Amino acid sequence: MTDVLVDRAPHAGADALALRGERLTKSFFGKTVLSDCSLEIRAGEVLGLIGANGAGKSTLIKIISGAIAPDSGELAVGEWSGGRMTPRQAHELGIATIYQDPDLVPTLSAVENLALGREPRRGRFFLDRRAERARAAESVSRVGLPPSRLRAPVARLSRADQQLVEIAKALHRRSRLILMDEPTAPLGPQETRRLIALIGELTRAGVAVVYVSHKLDELLEVSHRVQVLRDGESVWTRDAAGLTKDAIVEAMMGRRLGASTRATAEDVGEPVFRAEGLCQGQRLRDVSFEVRAGEVLGLGGLVGAGRSRLLRALAGAAALDEGRMLLNGRDYSPRTPADAIARGVGLVPSDRKRDGLFLDMDIQSNMTIVRPTARWGLLLRHRLNRAAAMTWIKRLSVVPARPGATVRTLSGGNQQKVLLARWLHADIDLLLVDEPGEGVDVHGKREIYEIVRQAARDGKAVMVVSSETEELFQVADRVGVMRGGRLVGYLDGAVTESELLRLATGSNTTEIEEGIR
Repeated sequence: MTDVLVDRAPHAGADALALRGERLTKSFFGKTVLSDCSLEIRAGEVLGLIGANGAGKSTLIKIISGAIAPDSGELAVGEWSGGRMTPRQAHELGIATIYQDPDLVPTLSAVENLALGREPRRGRFFLDRRAERARAAESVSRVGLPPSRLRAPVARLSRADQQLVEIAKALHRRSRLILMDEPTAPLGPQETRRLIALIGELTRAGVAVVYVSHKLDELLEVSHRVQVLRDGESVWTRDAAGLTKDAIVEAMMGRRLGASTRATAEDVGEPVFRAEGLCQGQRLRDVSFEVRAGEVLGLGGLVGAGRSRLLRALAGAAALDEGRMLLNGRDYSPRTPADAIARGVGLVPSDRKRDGLFLDMDIQSNMTIVRPTARWGLLLRHRLNRAAAMTWIKRLSVVPARPGATVRTLSGGNQQKVLLARWLHADIDLLLVDEPGEGVDVHGKREIYEIVRQAARDGKAVMVVSSETEELFQVADRVGVMRGGRLVGYLDGAVTESELLRLATGSNTTEIEEGIR
């Protein structure tokens, strides 16, 4: 990480409370998800909020935003106080919420979404569209969205651009308290740096920010204070300065961490997969490598370097122009993902909801859909599939432990486990995993890493793409670095961010860090 961009010094009005919540409690269907939770958010500060999935973060955010009412407790914002807040009151009090999934009208443009409900007028009857566009363009420019995308329906924008529009909307409405729930999940490094710098500008102007993130480096960089939730309760709130990641994880898990050691390649066998001179226009250029049985090969690099494109090509989802692939010593050239699956290659995509899971189907169906039992008899087939799903549920600690639970209702970490179980149940030879920790909390990530490592120990060849250096450090035996569609080198042993950046950019590390600042 680079130097902290958020000024730790108190700002004007920093002693004033932007919001106070006291003894907030909420239950759903008899289960308490938030218990006597209190928090204070000061003007001009960033309060980092973190906890495992199910710790109560989302419930707390929804109570503050007025989306749901607490069963008991009190909120206070300025002169207002009460037992519950409506969304309209939150809006009038200057509270804006940026959810992980943008809350935008897809058929409207970015400009129209920004001005919705606050359209400037000329006289009593006419909208002042020129003023609307000018103000919206100013807000959008602050988050780095190109002006050319102002008038396009947001449904046509990328997931990252939609998130930038959502952030611009909060700025456009001159909010005094902004709640950010995993705001950088869809953003690349450059967009993330811009957002962090923008948060610094906002706090210097007296705006308060509640920042929810599973990325510990990012949370510590952006926050003035950090509050940890566990099982619906507030564990502690401490100054971010001097706080360690281990201290946060221990508070989240309720126990001390064991010694952490980097994964090593044990019992590595013969090459399972070999690529020679793979090319696809300018996106992949002369890529050659091999992955052995029992090995996890990590792929690092900047967004757009070709890492995900390479995995898609290996999985039969993107055609190659040139090159040769060998799987278990035989020519391998899948025309479709079905071809790849039939040959023993499975892909866990970065966007598991869109490209991997059948969200409205149950756990059992998602796990066994690639390799269902072939025995005759509907009842027997269902029982065998259910038994197989239950085996994987127990082995991977999927919660809830019910094969009939709908996948859409699961947390990000448990959805990822279901997708991994699909390929482990199918007994594939080459497992491709793109961004394994995306949208997964810290505890869930550790479980995912162990599942991937265990797959390698069971003799599978594994490739992992990750934008997080620490993730590569935890899960991979060696790391290949891509730049401009090429595989430019390998890092063995401890993977350092500076060394990875040097290979990923082809530049001096000091110059890279100065450029990011």
